[in-house]
Amino acid sequence: MAGRKMHIGVGVEYLRRLIQEKGNKGFIEQDGKAVSKAEALAYLDSLTAQGIEVVTNCDNQNAKGHCQGHPIEGDNNA
Repeated sequence: MAGRKMHIGVGVEYLRRLIQEKGNKGFIEQDGKAVSKAEALAYLDSLTAQGIEVVTNCDNQNAKGHCQGHPIEGDNNA
């Protein structure tokens, strides 16, 4: 079986609840600075409108934002 690595993500709805309760304390940033609570919630609304369920930094996502996996370089089983 070939090895694969997977990126983890954070649920959009979890982030929304967290930001509504605690404000945006660096959870969502732009240019290295936390955006306002309203901006963070607007961003999450835009993701939800696109059908995205998970926030991740993966470059190989499915339509819902989940990592689809990445082959491990040097894995002879790949």
